[in-house]
Amino acid sequence: MTDKARRMVYRLFHRYPQVVILLFAFSTLNVSILIAASSSDPNASFTWAFVGITGAQDQRKVVAMKSENVLLTGDKFKLMFEACEQCYVYIIFKGSGGEILLLHPKGLNSDYLPLEGNKTVFIPSKRDWFTLDQHTGTEILYLLASLTPLADLELLLRQYGSASPKSKNDIAQSIVSLLGKKEISTQTLTATAEKPILIGGTIRSITERNLSEEDIRKFAQEIAIEDVFIRTYSIDHR
Repeated sequence: MTDKARRMVYRLFHRYPQVVILLFAFSTLNVSILIAASSSDPNASFTWAFVGITGAQDQRKVVAMKSENVLLTGDKFKLMFEACEQCYVYIIFKGSGGEILLLHPKGLNSDYLPLEGNKTVFIPSKRDWFTLDQHTGTEILYLLASLTPLADLELLLRQYGSASPKSKNDIAQSIVSLLGKKEISTQTLTATAEKPILIGGTIRSITERNLSEEDIRKFAQEIAIEDVFIRTYSIDHR
């Protein structure tokens, strides 16, 4: 503070002491609020969309997938995500027969590099969709995003990928058990991490015929990552 500024504050304090005290208190409060806000900011965030195509052939519609869903044989689904900052994303699908399919990353034979910021990924790519086959039952999709690699999960996924058919079932159960523990441990953070967003208008007029990858963004949610985020989607495949 300059000498001129000090003299001004001194004169103000003697003439209007209550005003100076209030201004000082208000500025201190503002600094405290800014510090608290910055300390609670998430470390990373990403945009996520999980959509399905369902309904009779002449009435096919695009829907946002929820925590619990009912889909029929022949229905389809697709995923999209885009990280705002570097993070590690794992997408795991458990079929009705208990088999595990790692949808992202493509493979874990080497060190998994983090997803680059502002890079959009569609699974499957382009205009392809996953289509439910004739094997009905409960199917589950797990979405995980982390600021650091999940070494314990990666180890089990590598073991599953190289295991014999007889061993795969036991390892699959270990993977599901680990995912369940992670979900419980992050339940509080996950509950407040999602914020629905609409990018560019309404989603009501989108059908299978006019659907594009850009349209899928309209179903997206913005998800904050404090440490680890996990979301489980259950599909009742009939």
